[in-house]
Amino acid sequence: MLLGVRNDCIFGTDLVDKGKAIKDLGYDFLELALRVEEIRSLNLSQIETFKAAAKEAGLPIKQTSLGHFPMFAAKEVEERKAILEDIRTMIDLTHALGGDVMLVATKEESEDIQDYVSTYVSELKSVADYAQTKGVVLALEPVGRVKPSVIDGLIRAIEHPAVGMYYDMGNCLFGGEDPVGEAKRSADITRAVHIKGAMETALSEMPLQEILEVFIKADFQGAGCLEIGPRDESNKHLEDAIKLLRSLGY
Repeated sequence: MLLGVRNDCIFGTDLVDKGKAIKDLGYDFLELALRVEEIRSLNLSQIETFKAAAKEAGLPIKQTSLGHFPMFAAKEVEERKAILEDIRTMIDLTHALGGDVMLVATKEESEDIQDYVSTYVSELKSVADYAQTKGVVLALEPVGRVKPSVIDGLIRAIEHPAVGMYYDMGNCLFGGEDPVGEAKRSADITRAVHIKGAMETALSEMPLQEILEVFIKADFQGAGCLEIGPRDESNKHLEDAIKLLRSLGY
């Protein structure tokens, strides 16, 4: 499995410095997370800067991440339109960088998807169609206290080839669900995996082997990305993590 690291989970002075550090530790790619203000000010020059940084670091930017999508259906129409434009911008960025997965952080208040599925189906379809033309998958990641099984049901109801699951083993714990059970439930629609612990459970205490076996059995072809933040400038958390993961067969 290809293993990457989010840009906000490694210590470094800039994207080149972070990319080189990640590569030196043995990781395969970087996941680029941008804030809403960064996305809305994005221009061609900045995209070229990202591409140049990846080239100089010798490490591809395979995935991107958009974090201001939660509560999409509950927002006003104009705000939803703005968010859909942000998604288009990020699809263009992901494609320009040679990436194939875009994380879309997702949650709604209700656990009954019938309360909002029509909004997702009607409004997300156009950007999903666009993503498909660019070879990019919109991977919805359950965030906060939302149950991953709810987002699983939402994705299946949307039923679009460019919309899948971004399985996050740590977020399963936040949502009160079993990471192994959720992996089994969503393996067939999972396009990428976030690797981390959560709450009182460290990464080393997660059922990593069992989760891997589920995805191997499902012939999962996606990548795994570390989402554990730095404690100091040594980045030892990522050094320890990749040693553990590679020893288990990731």
